[in-house]
Amino acid sequence: MKHIANTFYNDFWGDLNQLHGRLNDFYQVAGGKSYFPPVNIYRQSEQLVVVAEVPGVHPENLDISVSGNELTISGERAQTEVQTENAKSAAIRQERFTGKFKRTFELPFGIESSKVEANVKDGILTLVLPQAEAEKPHKVVIRAEK
Repeated sequence: MKHIANTFYNDFWGDLNQLHGRLNDFYQVAGGKSYFPPVNIYRQSEQLVVVAEVPGVHPENLDISVSGNELTISGERAQTEVQTENAKSAAIRQERFTGKFKRTFELPFGIESSKVEANVKDGILTLVLPQAEAEKPHKVVIRAEK
């Protein structure tokens, strides 16, 4: 009976450790609390510059939308399969994220959505988001009364 209990105990903890390892791998790939794509946002006077890593995502599979002070980057990265003349391969370890993604960011000011610029080069998406005119500071003219 003791042997059965020990076997169950060892199997249980072995399986739990394996699950923990897989979950740890997942969180390392997903960046812990962050998501795909990883993004840096910079402020340059009256505009924001957003730089996102989107390797393996074709520009036609990206969707960028801006509404007020909210930016959404969404799209899909296809699964990469290795195939030879004789056989299709099966992954034994997969760390690259594949599938649909969507990230929404609250920006520090409203954006002039008609003037947003987007460019992708070497897997890097760069967005230039100009501040909306209504959001820019305006000088108030003071009139002197007589």
